[in-house]
Amino acid sequence: MTDIPCPICQRADTLATKKLYQTIVCKKCSQDLANRRHTAYFLDSILLLGACYLFGALWGSMGEGALIAIQLLAVFAFLARDVANGRSPGKRLSDLQTVDASTGEPIGLGKSLLRNLILLVPFMILVDGMVLKRGSRIGDKLAGTMVVRRSLADRFLATPVIRSAAAAAPPTEPPQSAEAA
Repeated sequence: MTDIPCPICQRADTLATKKLYQTIVCKKCSQDLANRRHTAYFLDSILLLGACYLFGALWGSMGEGALIAIQLLAVFAFLARDVANGRSPGKRLSDLQTVDASTGEPIGLGKSLLRNLILLVPFMILVDGMVLKRGSRIGDKLAGTMVVRRSLADRFLATPVIRSAAAAAPPTEPPQSAEAA
């Protein structure tokens, strides 16, 4: 039996045995991504709670309407937190980026809202936290996204899953000039 090196860390001394986004990787790389995602979520939550506390302290005396507006803004900020080039503040600090699973490009507002909307369902955060070792949360599957280590994205995005998805995409035709018509 031949040992297959991990496509992420490319170490030959680690046996690639875990599935991460349908790609076989070593246990260390699988666990590293899950740990980084948990850390990023924790940092984002602390930042959001701190911002809510600050805004509540500043505008809380303005009445119940201001507090409701702060809560709605916080929910939107939570759902859209990956909109800045696929990276929330926690993901930036954890060297992570959310990308479209079929193109490898950073996600925008629509996919950020879709992938995080599921987290509003009670207890779904716990379920999602348990499946992170496989790479995809339920929200990632719904939105067609994946989270990769930014510094290793070129290695991971070159794995067969992404290559096959990109190859399956229809080729784009160059635009016809007005003279050719």
